[in-house]
Amino acid sequence: MSSLCSNAMDIAGLTIALLRTSKIPARYAHGTIDVPVEALKNWAGGFSDSNAAMAFAASGGIPITAVTSGGKISQVGWAHAVCAHAE
Repeated sequence: MSSLCSNAMDIAGLTIALLRTSKIPARYAHGTIDVPVEALKNWAGGFSDSNAAMAFAASGGIPITAVTSGGKISQVGWAHAVCAHAE
């Protein structure tokens, strides 16, 4: 946190620690979402190149995998973690 940067795993971990300290059970829930590559290029700042958009997202600590179809990147597998309240 001292770098003032975080990703979904950092935020989930902090949230879980705060909830557990307050005696509220919590756990990680994680998985991969498939995002159309055009959406990623737009979200990342209007990239025209798929590989550049993926590199940009990965530089922020987001685990990214290319999903190809017909020899072209069609979607991006995006690892995501959230805090799930567990009772």
